[in-house]
Amino acid sequence: MIDSLSSEAVIRRRTPVFSNAVFAMILFAFTELMFFMALISAFLVIQRDRATQWDLPSNVQLPIYVTAVNTFVLLLSGALLLWALRKESQEQRKIWVSAAALLGFVFVVVQGSEWIGLIELGMTMKSTIFGACFFLLVGSHAVHAVAGSIALLYGASLASRGQLDNESLKALQIFWLLIVLIWPVLYFVVYF
Repeated sequence: MIDSLSSEAVIRRRTPVFSNAVFAMILFAFTELMFFMALISAFLVIQRDRATQWDLPSNVQLPIYVTAVNTFVLLLSGALLLWALRKESQEQRKIWVSAAALLGFVFVVVQGSEWIGLIELGMTMKSTIFGACFFLLVGSHAVHAVAGSIALLYGASLASRGQLDNESLKALQIFWLLIVLIWPVLYFVVYF
C-alpha cells in the first residue's frame, strides 16, 4: 500500500507557477526596478539639497511637449506588445511585436534628437549637476530601451520562424513593460 502511494506521488508532479524564462525575467526586472529606484532617489536627494550648480543653463528649456508625445509612443508600444499575446498565429504575433519594436526605436531616436538639441544649447553632464543627473537617468533608460527594442526584434524573428511561444513572449513583455512603465515616472520626476 505504501509503495503504491509513493509511486503515485512521484507520477503527479506539481505544475510550476511560472516557467523558468518568466521567473528569471521577473527576478531580472526586479533588480532593474531597484536600479532605477536608486537613481531616482539620488536625483531627488540631490535636487532637495539644491546644490549650487543644480539649475539648467539659462538658455535651455526641456522639451516637455515633445517628450509627452514620445511618452505616448512608448506607452502605445507596450500596449501593442500586450496585444501580441492575444494572437494565436505566429504571423500576427510577428506583426504586433515588430510594431512594438518599431515604436521603441522611434522613442529612442526622438530622445536622441532631444539630447543633441540640449547638448548644442550647452547642457552636458559637466555643465551642471542637473545635467549630470538628467543624462544619467534618461541615458540609463535609453540603454534599456535600445536593448528592449533589440530583444523585441529578436522576438519578432522567432515569430517569423514559428518559434515564439507564450512563455518567451511573456518574458519579453515583462522586460519591455518595465521599460515602458518606468518612463512616465522618470518623465514626471526629471521634466517637472
